[in-house]
Amino acid sequence: MANIRVSLDRRVTVDGSVHPVKLGVSYRGRYMYVSLRMYVRGDQFDRSGGGNGMTWVCGHASADDYNSRIREAVVAADAGLRSVPRPCGVAAVRSAVRAHVQDALGIGADAGQDADRTSLLAVFGAFASTKTTRTREIYEATIKKVRRYAWKGMDVADVDTDWVRKFEGSLLAEGLAVNTVAIHMRNLRAVVNYAIGEGMASGYPFRRFVIRKEQTPKRSLTEAQLAEFRDWPCEDHQVRYRDIFMLSFYLLGINMVDLCNAMRSDVVNGRLEYRRTKTHKLYSVLVQPEAQAIIGRYAGREHLLFVLEEYGDYRDFMHRMNGNLQCIGEVKTGNRYNVKERKPLHPKITTYWARHTWATIAHRIGVPKDVISMALGHSFGVRVTDVYIDYDMEKVDEANRRVIDHLNAYGEEDIPTWT
Repeated sequence: MANIRVSLDRRVTVDGSVHPVKLGVSYRGRYMYVSLRMYVRGDQFDRSGGGNGMTWVCGHASADDYNSRIREAVVAADAGLRSVPRPCGVAAVRSAVRAHVQDALGIGADAGQDADRTSLLAVFGAFASTKTTRTREIYEATIKKVRRYAWKGMDVADVDTDWVRKFEGSLLAEGLAVNTVAIHMRNLRAVVNYAIGEGMASGYPFRRFVIRKEQTPKRSLTEAQLAEFRDWPCEDHQVRYRDIFMLSFYLLGINMVDLCNAMRSDVVNGRLEYRRTKTHKLYSVLVQPEAQAIIGRYAGREHLLFVLEEYGDYRDFMHRMNGNLQCIGEVKTGNRYNVKERKPLHPKITTYWARHTWATIAHRIGVPKDVISMALGHSFGVRVTDVYIDYDMEKVDEANRRVIDHLNAYGEEDIPTWT
């Protein structure tokens, strides 16, 4: 049994005073909505349809036209319901109703697709716009996937568990890795939570849906591997990249975007004071002698390092850095055309390994987990708790010194010869 009703979506306010009129269809206990592309004030709408049950808009300059179009939409919705053979799924009913209504009103499937602020794409865009550059780019990648799969004009309230499962299936069918799909699904979940918080949706489709993930390959080096990597006689053009990798390690695994954006003036009383781009949290890291030596070699004019003064974009530098780090190792020059034959030490290493390596070594030598969490800037699970915890940076400084001393104890090892 399906029911049709006309409603004013007061969750959305346009131009400070008017709300969108929508046609709602109830089927199998779920409501689906179609925007009718008309907007009125709350006092200009009667959800009962007035005395004759056919007059929803009153006191508006276009009331007669609006009511006529609403009646056409109701008839079209009923035709859409009748056009779908039974039994059928909610998605089939939703698609048929939406198509019939849009055709009857002449608004087309593409017209104003994102005009309503509660459309899935519009909400995704609004939420993504609140994020920092890199995080926003990740959400925009998910938006492209959603746009390809969602039907035209899909409302965020239309996202149910069945749709979520099918969306995940479509991503897996593209050949995306399980963990890549998990990123898109977490982004979708964050947007749904945002919509619920803003009163745009009520159902929570992830209650019975578990986001799958696979264990990722190891992304850290042992003390011996890091010492070997640090001391390896690499090619001249690789030295700067290896040194800056070590600098990240010495600064508690600082992210490259924050390291590249740091200014010389951010070093105060021997500490690098910065706000992490990803979380906006303030950090204070004691610049150890090993770190200071590297900073001195690659100092910028105003920036802590030369990177943005030479490259302009940290991502360009990071791409080059990862490529060079992955080539460090044994090199042979072939007899023909002087082609280099390489045997990399760590062919999958990236800048992120510095952070993972610091945490892994710290844990291995007995640094308490709460101190490691403080060093990495992780929350203690409850935000309120963080307010009452005295972040004793001396403990973090001591832990970092212990990690570096532990690494230095390995000293320079004999470099093996590739035979």
